[in-house]
Amino acid sequence: MTRVSRAKLDELSKEDLILLVERLFDEVECLRVDIDKLKQPPPTSGNSSQPPSRDFKSNRPERRTPKPRGAKEGHEKMERKLVDNPDQMIMGVVERCPCGADLRQVAPLAVVRRQITELPKFKPVVIETRQQEVSTISFDPAAE
Repeated sequence: MTRVSRAKLDELSKEDLILLVERLFDEVECLRVDIDKLKQPPPTSGNSSQPPSRDFKSNRPERRTPKPRGAKEGHEKMERKLVDNPDQMIMGVVERCPCGADLRQVAPLAVVRRQITELPKFKPVVIETRQQEVSTISFDPAAE
């Protein structure tokens, strides 16, 4: 319903004004019913017979506090010991400085050792069993 100016309301008869007021009361009543419906919480599994699978789920992921990674505070450090004779050794030699200088004749300050332990590929063992089947139907005990 659109707003009516005061000048137009002055032009209306008493009967038209009464009809307009009745319509406005009806509209106010409808709006109050709508407001009451909106004030009620939406039906969920907690306040109705609706199953939990029908409950409203938000689109944002659940916030979980991340677990601290690594060993606990005060835990003794555990490392795998370096092997004296590795199966393969790759030497990383520095030949040039980023500025372009030749470093092949310069003695290294230190050699840092790191080792990776690779598990060998395994071949599965296939075991086949064979069992004989016999029948006693053709067996004649008198023949023995």
